[in-house]
Amino acid sequence: MASTPPRHLAPRIAVLAYFVSTASCMSFVAGCGADGVTVPNEDSGRPAADQGAGTPEQGTLDHGTADQGADQGPPDQAADAMAPDDQSTAVDQALDAGGDLSVDAGPVDSGFPTAIACPGWLGLPAGGVIPSGTSPEGVRVGPDCALYVAHGDTIHRIEQGTGAVTAFASEPTAGTGFQGLDFGPDGNLYVAARGSGNVILRFDGTTGAFIDIFADMGIDGPNTPRFGPDGSLFVTCRNTANVVRFGSDGTLLGEFATDALLGSPEGLSFGPDGHLYVAARLSSVVMRFHGVTGALLDQVTATPAFMAPEGIGFASDGSFYVASRDTGEVIHFNGLTLAEIERFSLPMGEQPIGLEVVDDQVVVSLRGTGRVTVIP
Repeated sequence: MASTPPRHLAPRIAVLAYFVSTASCMSFVAGCGADGVTVPNEDSGRPAADQGAGTPEQGTLDHGTADQGADQGPPDQAADAMAPDDQSTAVDQALDAGGDLSVDAGPVDSGFPTAIACPGWLGLPAGGVIPSGTSPEGVRVGPDCALYVAHGDTIHRIEQGTGAVTAFASEPTAGTGFQGLDFGPDGNLYVAARGSGNVILRFDGTTGAFIDIFADMGIDGPNTPRFGPDGSLFVTCRNTANVVRFGSDGTLLGEFATDALLGSPEGLSFGPDGHLYVAARLSSVVMRFHGVTGALLDQVTATPAFMAPEGIGFASDGSFYVASRDTGEVIHFNGLTLAEIERFSLPMGEQPIGLEVVDDQVVVSLRGTGRVTVIP
């Protein structure tokens, strides 16, 4: 008869199981240099500047894999062998000396760049672009360094520099409005569709052709999908106040993070510290969850306070920006201290919803006028 592991080892085994389940993870890197690769800074976990001389149109996807060392040595060594470089620190930070789970806000060095690299990005025309209507949602830069914006049942593509707009992808069935979006490790586009659908749709990342319903279980009011360092997809769900996680094949892996204050979670992003930052619209805070365990670490606050925060994006220096919808502002924070650096006010009647940082230029989609523009 198999023996039951001692209680003090259970958390360690659980965390190890997480790494085993993601041993063949794929990391998403969008680079635009001559070699098409953005090299993460091994010391800080932040992306180093791409030294290639290529044009911004040369964005690529790098399908990295972890080492396959699942059966080498005791649990700690096995986890270390499977984790690329310093990623094993996530296990140590999730467990205390006695083998119990602890909440440690220290960085999880996944080497996963969170700022999309498009060196020399050409920006947008002065005053921005209005793709369609007055209520754009999520905005994301693609591997080709164009912007992709959700509005209604259409994803619009905005060419850098010229601002030329084309319809890229459309809702295959009526009644499920698009929200947030992300490009996956496979190069395809994943879109949260709410309303009567509550699904994650997958489109060809080059042609925009509909591929399939990637996920339709365990999500209620999906808002923003975002691929994590382990290659799985994390989705904020407004109606259940949580973040759920899906495997690379669309399998529901369960709830990853939740909290009593996580009312109507909207935007989310992994920081260079490897942790997950989530905008809680109803409680007007940004919450930081451990990137491996999903445990709540702390909250980001602003003075004056956020009002209905939405999109979140990180710059190459590790600082980040938050769209404060109801105050009509974008607020800039220090990524280490979480202290506010500055804030940018938008014209009366414009509310920032989607937010993306491209080559350290902050792009927002604005409800009220429908503009997609660069600030300041």
